[in-house]
Amino acid sequence: MRSSDWNDSPVTENEDIYSVSEIAEALRHNLETEFPSVRIIGEIANFKAHASGHYYLTLRDEKNLIRIVIFKRNAYRLPFLPSDGMQVIASGRISFYGGTGQTQLIAENLVRAGKGASELQFRRTLQKLIDEGATGIDRKRAIPRFPEKIAVITSLSGAVIKDISNTLARRWPLARIVRVPAEVQGATAAGSIIRAFEETDSMEGIDCVILARGGGSIEDLWAFNLEETARAVLGSKYPVITGIGHEIDTTICDYVSDLRAPTPTAAAELAAPEIGQVKNDIANIIRILGKIADRGSLRRYNMLDLVMRSSVFPAIRHRLDYGMLQADEKQVRLENWWKGNRHDLLASSGNLCVRLDRTLIDRLGFVKEKTAARIRMLEGLYPLSILKRGYSFCTSDDGLRIISGTDNIGKGDNIAVNFHDGSAFCTVKDKRKGKMWRQNKASKIQ
Repeated sequence: MRSSDWNDSPVTENEDIYSVSEIAEALRHNLETEFPSVRIIGEIANFKAHASGHYYLTLRDEKNLIRIVIFKRNAYRLPFLPSDGMQVIASGRISFYGGTGQTQLIAENLVRAGKGASELQFRRTLQKLIDEGATGIDRKRAIPRFPEKIAVITSLSGAVIKDISNTLARRWPLARIVRVPAEVQGATAAGSIIRAFEETDSMEGIDCVILARGGGSIEDLWAFNLEETARAVLGSKYPVITGIGHEIDTTICDYVSDLRAPTPTAAAELAAPEIGQVKNDIANIIRILGKIADRGSLRRYNMLDLVMRSSVFPAIRHRLDYGMLQADEKQVRLENWWKGNRHDLLASSGNLCVRLDRTLIDRLGFVKEKTAARIRMLEGLYPLSILKRGYSFCTSDDGLRIISGTDNIGKGDNIAVNFHDGSAFCTVKDKRKGKMWRQNKASKIQ
């Protein structure tokens, strides 16, 4: 293409045109946002210690390379002097330097290859398990709220088992602790942990398993980063809580367990509730149920009282009085039972919590349905409900005597006819027994 052709190429008004600096800044911003913290393993080449105190080098593998810069403040803290041919892991952030048009890693630290190899193995094993879905939240099992039997896999000679046992005894003394010994450090630790899980899988009634170890170096904790150990945790018959090392330590077993705790003591706290809080919860539930029962009883009592005071149904007064007497007697017996058993009930709050947790919703639903059915029945007996359906009743003109049939009235008597919304004062012109009155020409009253 000729120069004149290039200059004459059309450019629309809406076409974006960027400067070199704008593109360089955009690349830098996007790279630093996308890769704020990475670790790269490779071989050092072209190392140079600048007079300014900065280190410049290239990190390469079989196919590619990336430039590394270590600023003076970080270079000063390195425990060794880098050199060409050294295998290292560089940690830092990816950036783009527009001055030379280079993508580079601004490194904050370098780690020798010995430790780097372990790190690479850790990453490969973890990524493999992630790809299989072993670390997904959807496969993690819930820890039972009120455990009765807890298996603890750890060394029985250290302080960890004592801390866990003391914590569980203080928080939830109702649980039984099953101690399963295992080596948690050294070349044979992985096999020992696997056998411990096989032992717990053969047990019955285990609610959860605690896999624990105290703090240590990465070499001390390495058994918990091996794939075979992680798969033993993953394949456990019962939910697993891991409490390995200190809060800053995260092993592959932590990633695949059902619940990760920062320390062994914290694992024990996550495995069981605090008994004092459970007792308070039970007391609150009992108080709430009492209020619900009181409100329901008051409503039913008011409905019964209304029916008993109605002159329309004097025949059921005795039956209702008898029913209320029975209800009062049951209430007295219930109160006496509660006073006599309250202490034992709260003392055995663990078992009660389990039972409440399993039956409370069903029981409340049953009581609610039963109460609603009784209220519907009472509302059906309520005089105004009957009168609203088109019925009425008659009384003497003074309202003191119910007229229950034609034998109770005579021609010329004054009576009151009562409806749901009022009454009418009437005089009897005639009466007829048997069929209901239908006015026609033959029977029309003159």
